[in-house]
Amino acid sequence: MDVKKILKQIGIAAYPMIAVYALNIFLDVGLDAYKYIPWLDSPLHIIGGTATAWSIDRYWKRYTRAVIKTSSKYIDWFLVLSTVAIIALGWEIYEYIMKHIWPSIIQVTVFDTLKDMVLGLIGAFFYLYKVDFVLPKIKPKVKLKKIIKK
Repeated sequence: MDVKKILKQIGIAAYPMIAVYALNIFLDVGLDAYKYIPWLDSPLHIIGGTATAWSIDRYWKRYTRAVIKTSSKYIDWFLVLSTVAIIALGWEIYEYIMKHIWPSIIQVTVFDTLKDMVLGLIGAFFYLYKVDFVLPKIKPKVKLKKIIKK
């Protein structure tokens, strides 16, 4: 497989994740929004977990399954949730470093760190649940083939 094609697809899959992280950095460093709206941190961690799970899930289903022959939801869930947990840990380390470079109210306590990591995992869990259990039950009203033929 072509390395440039793989890197391009990783980039495409990562757009939502990168957009949420960039928004978070802009709100924190650029606007100092968490100082004025402290509760904004929690929904952004849930959204970040959801966007990260979408990016990882998209990449996993598109590329990794060609190498590792599996279609198990349990393996998908394990890989997505564990990768989101690792990325959440990296994000919390980033917040810890940023606290010492630009003092802000993020990363106040260990409880806040753990809460943020759990919120990211909750966002990932809700994404996986919706994709694997809710969306497959929804039947489209119009067949896609009929729309394409018109």
